[in-house]
Amino acid sequence: MVGIVKAAFRATREDGFEPLEVARRIRNAIRPFDEDRFVSLFCARIARDDRILEWVNAGHPKAYLWDDERNVSELGLSGTVISPALPDMDWEQHRAHIEPGSGLLLFTDGLTEARAEGAGELFGLQRLRDIVAGEPLSGHELLDAIMAAVDAHSGGRPADDDRTLLTVSLD
Repeated sequence: MVGIVKAAFRATREDGFEPLEVARRIRNAIRPFDEDRFVSLFCARIARDDRILEWVNAGHPKAYLWDDERNVSELGLSGTVISPALPDMDWEQHRAHIEPGSGLLLFTDGLTEARAEGAGELFGLQRLRDIVAGEPLSGHELLDAIMAAVDAHSGGRPADDDRTLLTVSLD
């Protein structure tokens, strides 16, 4: 299914990689699959010259966007996951103005659902948000600080789920 998702993404080149069209093409491409299959998706397009960020979030954890003063906001959901069980589903494309010094963080739920030793408390969204807001870091330094905090929280135990992070500087 990953290959089909990648091909659908590449096919949106003719649409300028518009996030809403990416979600729709993926929806159409996975229609033949079983109804228990699904894809979560966060697709963004950055127009640097116009200082605009456009995105569609189809059931993926909300991304964090921060400004040059480290004020953090969540980029909302656009709709549910992409699935053959929801063949008529559509999403809303969102838009935000971005200023120099802004940053974007995408992550998977394996990061926020990391448990403390002994299957305890989840790492959670608030801890992640506090790191983003409190660290004057960007790029790999921010990602390293987040991963170190998650590892410390979980006692260095192996992850139960993938822990994926991506950050983008929007300077």
